[in-house]
Order: sequence, then C-alpha cells, then structure tokens
Amino acid sequence: GRLVFPYQKTGFRALRALVPGAAPAILTPPDIEVDGAVQSPDRRRILYWSPSAGDRARLDLYLIDGKAPPRRLSGGDRAAIRYGAQFADDTRIVWREAGVRIPERLRTGSLDDSSGGKAETLSTPAPAQARFAMLPGEAETLTLAAPDGGAVHAILYRSRQAPATSACTSSRHSA
Repeated sequence: GRLVFPYQKTGFRALRALVPGAAPAILTPPDIEVDGAVQSPDRRRILYWSPSAGDRARLDLYLIDGKAPPRRLSGGDRAAIRYGAQFADDTRIVWREAGVRIPERLRTGSLDDSSGGKAETLSTPAPAQARFAMLPGEAETLTLAAPDGGAVHAILYRSRQAPATSACTSSRHSA
C-alpha cells in the first residue's frame, strides 16, 4: 500500500514512501546517496545499495523490510563493494561484488539467517596471479575544493608503480 520513489530534496538521492492520507516518509538516511534499488517479487521488501555513514567510499547492500529501519546485509570481505542487486525470489538475492583485491564477481545469498550469512560465488574470477598484477593500489578517499567553494568527495586509486607522493594537492578525508 505504499509508493516508494527516489527523492533528492537534501541534495542526496534517498528513498521516500507515499502512504494514502499521510505525509511522505523518508526510508533511507537523508544524507547518504542511494545508488540503486529493487523491489522483491512479493512487493514487501526493498533492497538498495549505498554507502554507509561510517564508510562513504564503499557501497553495501541494505534491506527495507516492514516498518523497521533499513538493515545492512552482512557481507564478506570488508574491502569489497556490493551493488547491482536483484531478487532471485522472495528470499534469495544476487549481487555484483568487487574490490581492489577482489575481481568483480557475481554472488548469491539468502535474506534469512538460516544460511548463517554465507554467500556463494556464481562466477569464477581469473587466476590470482593474473588478477593481482593488474589491480591498482589501495583506495584513498579525498576531499577536493569545487570552484563554487563546496566539497567534492572522490576516491583515488594510485598505480602500484606510482610514487606515494604524486602531484595530487587535495586534502585527504578520513571516513
């Protein structure tokens, strides 16, 4: 009985819901950008991916299920980003996962706790030696000054061959 839609009133795309006879309700944190969302086949849940307040440089999966606040779905590697999720059925989801040391792969898992949070990898990455030779260094979170005086947040992946002190003059931002 709700219409859920993206809304950018605060400058960040958040999810809101319209319920007949009530004011629009905000479903996601208003200061965190929602990157994408999908609805479950039974139309009772919404799965979305966005950064968290504690780590704005990494996307993760969240579930809106009923009237409770969104629940972060436990993930595997903390350095991975998870995005592009879809419902396989009412209780299983499939998503894309990648990171600096994790080549992009397709994963699946259950929304209920009976699986113990175990996810299965559906795609096979390249052999480790080939993968890690091409990967960039660790991600650095930066804050850059925009021409209008605002702050622009960015993620920099330096080449492993580049010196640690390159010509980047922006200030570092700690997440």
